[in-house]
Amino acid sequence: MASPQLILELSKGFFVRNNPLRDAVSAIAGTLQNLLTFKSKMRLLKYKFMLAQQQLNTMEEHITLAATEPRGSRIDRPF
Repeated sequence: MASPQLILELSKGFFVRNNPLRDAVSAIAGTLQNLLTFKSKMRLLKYKFMLAQQQLNTMEEHITLAATEPRGSRIDRPF
């Protein structure tokens, strides 16, 4: 049977490597950071979405024009 001192040393080593208090504090801090920066992240995502939508519309327009009007060789086309 293991001695109580060995069990205590193993427990101490475990809590030094896996500090539950530090993990809880960092999780709370991360949650607060996410809550505080939520609006700016949403604005950035909205901008990225609008930019991708604009690029898609431009590409569709180029494809539609290329079907009726020749625009040079394939290398010269913008898509």
